[in-house]
Amino acid sequence: MSADGLSIGNKFKVNNTGQVYIGAGATENGGTKTGPYWTIDGTTNNSYIGYNKDVFESAGTGEQSGSNVYIGTDGISLSNKFSVNSSGNLKAYSGTIGGWSIENTQLKAKNLLLKSSGDIQTNNYNSTKNTGWKISQDGTVDFNSGTIGGWTINGTTLKAGNITLDSNGSMTGNGWSISTGGVAYFQKIHGNVPSGYTFTLNGTLGGSGNLDKNAGLSGSGMRLGGSKIGSYINPRGVSAGGGKTL
Repeated sequence: MSADGLSIGNKFKVNNTGQVYIGAGATENGGTKTGPYWTIDGTTNNSYIGYNKDVFESAGTGEQSGSNVYIGTDGISLSNKFSVNSSGNLKAYSGTIGGWSIENTQLKAKNLLLKSSGDIQTNNYNSTKNTGWKISQDGTVDFNSGTIGGWTINGTTLKAGNITLDSNGSMTGNGWSISTGGVAYFQKIHGNVPSGYTFTLNGTLGGSGNLDKNAGLSGSGMRLGGSKIGSYINPRGVSAGGGKTL
């Protein structure tokens, strides 16, 4: 017993202000604590019990290594990984909650990640390899499989029935296609051109020509790919070059 408090051995001390220290470092050697210790302090409005810690700090701040515990009127903290302040705000950098693993900047459950940035994605998401999916915090979505409005989502295409929309800008169907460069192929063309309208074909038939409701398809220097084309365009027939009807 001394003017500054009461000590029992080197593991228990009560100082003259009423603070209690328990543990290997409870007493001082030359003014320095000699090891880890618990502190019990009820002398102020912010009363607390602490292990190697005498002040509340939110998780992610303060001491980055070592073990410490703080239980006080202003909050609870465990080392640098978990804290709850007096307002109920909780921070944790590891552990689980409802089956979700808590990591530094995200929650993880099986193959799903909820990121602190606001992104939601699968753990296997890779835009280059077309795996997984992602919804970014700005609302941008990237899906490599699934369906939307009856269309099947693949890595680079949307497909419904016989129609395929490719991310390169092309479209294909059963017997027709439109390339990204605007080149169109149609195996068959049916129907009549409305009165007063002319349908012009350039280049793709080997020359130039016009499809008219009354006149049918005509032109010069045209390479018509098959004699049956006339029956699909106009029952009147097709005129080519010298006026021969196919």
